[in-house]
Amino acid sequence: MKAETRIEKLRKKLNLCIEKEGINSKKVRRLSVQIDYWVNQFEKQKCPIFKNYEKNTKMYENYQKSYQALEELTKQKKDFPTIEEWNYFAKEHHYLNHISMQYISGLDWHRLRGMVLVEKRKTNHKG
Repeated sequence: MKAETRIEKLRKKLNLCIEKEGINSKKVRRLSVQIDYWVNQFEKQKCPIFKNYEKNTKMYENYQKSYQALEELTKQKKDFPTIEEWNYFAKEHHYLNHISMQYISGLDWHRLRGMVLVEKRKTNHKG
């Protein structure tokens, strides 16, 4: 079932529940959490990468620099850094930490790792 359909069904349930049980009921809160989850899923479907910042902002520019540094560090180490390694490196060199990179990209650390490693393989095959 599509996220839009789930959201609409949950919205109808939520409205009925509010009418019957009031806004502060446990069931209303549970339905609200479910709607939040599906709205986030819907947003990820529409635009999975860079959902939280426009591309012409300073924060996006910082993300790009940090991402490039992450690629370079991966090349130097010949392995993708752990979260702890990256955060230490980022702090020392004034890059974004892993949480900021995840937030801006809309990707978790594992998916960022996948992107970097795919790019690394592409450049290794070209050169």
